[in-house]
Amino acid sequence: MAQLRKNILANFAGQGWAALMQIVFIPLYVKFLGIEAYGLIGFYAMLQGVLQILDFGLSPTMTRELAKFSALPDKASESRNFVRTLQTVYWTIGIVIGLVIYAAAPFIATHWINASSLDSSTVQRSIKLIGIIAAIQWPLSFYQGGLMGLEKLVLLNAIKIGNSTVFGAGAILVLMFVSPDIVAFFTWQVGISAIQLGVVTFCLWRSLPRSGIPSRFDKQVFQNVRSFATGMTGIMISGILVSQLDKIILSKLLPLAVFGYYTLAYVVSNGLLLAILPVFNALFPRYSVIAATGDQNELSRLYHLGTQFTAAVLFPLCAVLVLFSNDVLRIWTGNAITANYAAPILCFLVIGTGLNGLMYPVNALQQSNGWTSIGFRINLCFVALIIPGIIVMTSWYGAVGAASVWAILNVFYVLVAVPLTHRRLLKGQASRWYSQDVGSIFLVVFVLSLLVRSFVVIPLNLLSGVLLLAGVFLILLTAAIFAAPELRPVAIDFVTKRVFRYTPGS
Repeated sequence: MAQLRKNILANFAGQGWAALMQIVFIPLYVKFLGIEAYGLIGFYAMLQGVLQILDFGLSPTMTRELAKFSALPDKASESRNFVRTLQTVYWTIGIVIGLVIYAAAPFIATHWINASSLDSSTVQRSIKLIGIIAAIQWPLSFYQGGLMGLEKLVLLNAIKIGNSTVFGAGAILVLMFVSPDIVAFFTWQVGISAIQLGVVTFCLWRSLPRSGIPSRFDKQVFQNVRSFATGMTGIMISGILVSQLDKIILSKLLPLAVFGYYTLAYVVSNGLLLAILPVFNALFPRYSVIAATGDQNELSRLYHLGTQFTAAVLFPLCAVLVLFSNDVLRIWTGNAITANYAAPILCFLVIGTGLNGLMYPVNALQQSNGWTSIGFRINLCFVALIIPGIIVMTSWYGAVGAASVWAILNVFYVLVAVPLTHRRLLKGQASRWYSQDVGSIFLVVFVLSLLVRSFVVIPLNLLSGVLLLAGVFLILLTAAIFAAPELRPVAIDFVTKRVFRYTPGS
């Protein structure tokens, strides 16, 4: 538990710092580049997400297998062969991806991107640079998955903090003193991506156990992980389609400027995942180890604790972003027009992403037990619904309609996936998930947030607005923690012993 707490704190530090860098720098990107050029950054982010389809389940397989190897000291040679083998496959895929995007740049620039103020040559050069960045960054998730499996999360997050700082600050300096255009932005990203990849690759190989035998390409690796990797491939492909189809379709249907507003709202809503990914990234390898030992009581305890922690963090964040959406965007961007356009989109995206985030501990439970078919089947159903849903809702209500589809889908996700999961894993605990893990926390936060919204008015001043929003979040977070059965005694113990220095019997 001490190692788990340290890993979660390290993940929060890394994700929190990355979120802070986005909060600080994205408004400056929009200021220097304009909303249409920022739409190209949104296109790159969408493309990067879609390309994860070609991961073929290797990244989560890497995490799970190295977590298992770490508990077996006599498997040092096998773990190094495992990394060497999958590394070769990953690099090959990355090079192919980069070449395809680079070659397709003229077509994308003229037949897909709906730019008005940006000329075609600028868009084309940007797409070519995106292809180079994609090739360089492609192996990154693979190596990061390896460090996660080895539970080297302090090291991994130190690298993330350094990279996000250098990239963000450097990009602003490039735009200020070199050239305020999107081509210069992507050129800077090429260089920083190459450095980050080199550092992470070096750290993973240094972290692997020594075997005294040179690592080699081993075909048997594919046979050993074929079942899990195949299942994860299905989950990842369908999951990426579910999460990225809105941006794929909207990048074609909407003008680039409107797509830029959608991208801004998406960045803010996706920030919710920065609050829960630290928990998931620490729990998944730990669940895998416990599942391998067969300790169902410990797995149940840690599962419900993780779910309640996720809900206690997510619900206050969602409440603040939904109830104060316009204020958050206005304070962040400094532009009332941008806030007015993006706020309604943000509300629906936050609801959908928040519900999706609640399912992360459930997904970790499924995957750590090697059960991948359930996630794949649910995602396939959602893919079948999301395409017509987005097209119809966008034609009726524009970008806001597309965002509402994401919210509706995730309502069904929570209602369907939890009971199905607990028919097989931790049987009979679905009602506990809905009532204690999620329901009690949601009820308290919902009622309190409505009361707060009735009395709180966010000032226009930047510092005062940020401090007041932070105060609202902390109030809701405190209430959520004390509403969670598993978190309440931990919080009380912390307050009495650490804050008031009180020990029973003293």
